[in-house]
Amino acid sequence: MNRSILFGVAFAVALVGPVSAATMYRYFSPTSNPVIVAGEIDRYGRVGHGTGFTALHVGPGKYQIDFSPGVIPSGCAAMVVEPIHPNGEGITTQVHQESGCGPIFHVYLQYPGTNEKPDHDFYFIAAEEK
Repeated sequence: MNRSILFGVAFAVALVGPVSAATMYRYFSPTSNPVIVAGEIDRYGRVGHGTGFTALHVGPGKYQIDFSPGVIPSGCAAMVVEPIHPNGEGITTQVHQESGCGPIFHVYLQYPGTNEKPDHDFYFIAAEEK
């Protein structure tokens, strides 16, 4: 499956999921709506789109995303990262949240089967875990 399609589906689920789950709220009372933050980071670590976070390019294929205080109240979040096409196909991604739960995420990009760590633009979606 094309990775761009996979990211598009994940993005749609993140945006529409809370809406489609609204019918379940009649039966289960949620404490609050989940926090979802999305953004676009360029190859140099600059924020292209999105708010509530900063980004930094810390080395070849390595980036750091820092969420502003209060953006993710629980401190715990799940993040999905997808390189932006063109030339992003074949790049694998890894995401690590510093300190288990906290405002800092590390993103690693790499070509599989090699030691090559490309600098590349990417999208991300982070959803607060409660």
